[in-house]
Amino acid sequence: MPLDGARKAIPEFLRRRPVAGFVVLAVGISWGGILAATLPTGIPGSREALDRLMAPVFLTMLAGPLISALVVSAVVDGRAGLSGLLRGLTLWRAKPVDYAAAFFLIPACALAVLLPLSAVSPDFTPGFLGPGGGYSMVALSLAGGLVVGIIEEIGWTGFATPRLLRGSTVLAAALGLGLIHGLWHLPATAWAEGAEYGLVFIPYFLAAWMLAIVALRILIVWVFARTGSTLLSAVTHGSHTGALFAVWPTAATPVQNLIWTSIFGALGLTVVLLMTSRSSQDGR
Repeated sequence: MPLDGARKAIPEFLRRRPVAGFVVLAVGISWGGILAATLPTGIPGSREALDRLMAPVFLTMLAGPLISALVVSAVVDGRAGLSGLLRGLTLWRAKPVDYAAAFFLIPACALAVLLPLSAVSPDFTPGFLGPGGGYSMVALSLAGGLVVGIIEEIGWTGFATPRLLRGSTVLAAALGLGLIHGLWHLPATAWAEGAEYGLVFIPYFLAAWMLAIVALRILIVWVFARTGSTLLSAVTHGSHTGALFAVWPTAATPVQNLIWTSIFGALGLTVVLLMTSRSSQDGR
């Protein structure tokens, strides 16, 4: 029967192509859940819809990579696969350069862009330096970023990255996964920000959610290749997400956000490419 054939074909496909299966399932869960929640009220979302549906939309989005990694690991490697998936979260020892890159590189790039721009226009003032900012905002942003990083990186790093690195360089593995990771953000970003950004949404998405995410993924894969630590990779992701929450200029217009995120993405990509290239040449 067709149903019986599918029951046999799907596990076989996952065993033969585990990374492809992970990506298809992760995108399917995240995009399917987002579309199910948002289509009744429309994309982009209205202010009322954003207020009401923000939590379920983004929880559904985050669930995709996590559930996919758990399911495919269980199918491909059983209990040992699930244990191995989570083992990387217990590894934390690394060299000082790895800690510095994980914690500080992305926030430093963001501030290196926004602080000079804020001298030209106060609209670019980092959010934590403006009204309603302060240390509590930074702490909450970084804590939220770390939670997001751990949930996502169990899938992107804990499951996909080790398998990609078996047959690829750090750069090749990171570029492919980074493009997928960036595109994975599209439905949620279009729903949450499409109405505000209007005609500049596409260039803004390419800058803030493709270019910057590819730069982030190169850094994460580089950190993981050096340390084997999913935890430190999650910290790297968390520093990116948390830093953007903390520094995002609340007074900036969509065009201004396009300007600074484009510079930020280009700077981040340049820095991580130089760093990973230097590391490869030095044999570290």
